[in-house]
Amino acid sequence: MAEKLTAEDIEAICRQVWQRSPDAVSFPGGEGRKTALVHLEEGSFAVSKRSSMGRAQLEREALLRLSDTGAVPDLLYGKGDVVVQQAIDGQRLSEALELADRTGRDRMLIEAAQSLFRLRRQARDTGLEDMAPDIGIRSGWAEDMANVPLRLAEMTNVALEGYDPQAVAEIIRPRYRGFVKWDARPGNALVTDKGGVVWFDWEHCGVGSVEDDLVWLLADEWCPISAVAEETLLQDLERETGSDLAQRFHYKAVMHSVIRLSLILDRKGDGPWWSVQEALQNDRIGVSLAHVTRVAKRASVWAGNYDDLAALVPFLRGVHAFASQL
Repeated sequence: MAEKLTAEDIEAICRQVWQRSPDAVSFPGGEGRKTALVHLEEGSFAVSKRSSMGRAQLEREALLRLSDTGAVPDLLYGKGDVVVQQAIDGQRLSEALELADRTGRDRMLIEAAQSLFRLRRQARDTGLEDMAPDIGIRSGWAEDMANVPLRLAEMTNVALEGYDPQAVAEIIRPRYRGFVKWDARPGNALVTDKGGVVWFDWEHCGVGSVEDDLVWLLADEWCPISAVAEETLLQDLERETGSDLAQRFHYKAVMHSVIRLSLILDRKGDGPWWSVQEALQNDRIGVSLAHVTRVAKRASVWAGNYDDLAALVPFLRGVHAFASQL
């Protein structure tokens, strides 16, 4: 894995690309991350160091082939494990969602997901889908995903009875292949001044199941609960694929929610809950009781509609009660 960006890295990249030092450097996600903003007379640019040359090359291909959509940053320079992109003026989708009213949240979520659907079509039309690696569809992936509630039960010592992971695995087993961003959480998108959505961090894109991006977006702890957006987007997905993917989406979204709860509780450990505002500003996991409440409540609603997931409803209540005592 690549080291984090250092001042020496940034200096060397700027001299290679612009033949001079940057006027200023900022870290929108906090220092120690793999992306920095460099500011010069020519403008502001996002400089990223990826975990491998292969990841960086994949991201560069994605930015080039998806550029016509206007929903990805412009690629300026790339070599080795480095990617330099045009910085986008806007607000992280996660922040915009926190500040908007219900109507605004619904609208932004719908636009964000629909932009991902457009990007999938562009990936197919430009051949990006043909060259992108498989992701989330390896042998055994469905079984691993279906077992995440068992691991959370062990972490929290909350009883989980009557849950059959094999039945869940059969439903979420990879089908309906298509190009996906994969890490399509609200923190990886910007709402521009014109109201559009631009997605960044494409080093993990690939060919998975077509509902995966919607799962990442709507089951994230920074995503507000929106029945309107969910219904609209599942209908869009059905029109695009010719298949009703609601059950697959709900099963996978519940499993993804359990993963988010596990991450939140793991990051908290024995320490205090984190500041919501600081986590939001620095694009961190939402390590707060409010986020546990949101994720558990939403996942309980999804799980309550299916016999295979019904055992998770009392389990999620128990996890929330566990978190409330921390």
